[in-house]
Amino acid sequence: MAYIRKRSTAGGEARYDVEYQAPDGSIRSKTFNRRRDADAYRRSVETELAQTGWVDPNAGKVTLREYSVRWLAGRGKLSPRTRELYEGQLRLHILALLTLVWVG
Repeated sequence: MAYIRKRSTAGGEARYDVEYQAPDGSIRSKTFNRRRDADAYRRSVETELAQTGWVDPNAGKVTLREYSVRWLAGRGKLSPRTRELYEGQLRLHILALLTLVWVG
């Protein structure tokens, strides 16, 4: 469930923060200048959360290539053969396919 919190800026202007808990457990918020916009956003978030198709608003900010590099670095100490295997799988099967999809 999302809720709206009204607050004032240092200049005395009203701001409306829409806050909600995402399916991953994190608390998300977005700020609006008008209550009407905050209400509309709150309704859209609640609808999206009620359905199974919730999309993380931060999704897409990291490319698959960037994510795969971080993922591989986060595997810790791997044997040289395992690291070689993972790098090859990423390069030949995942990132290569991604290139074909975007180009083709």
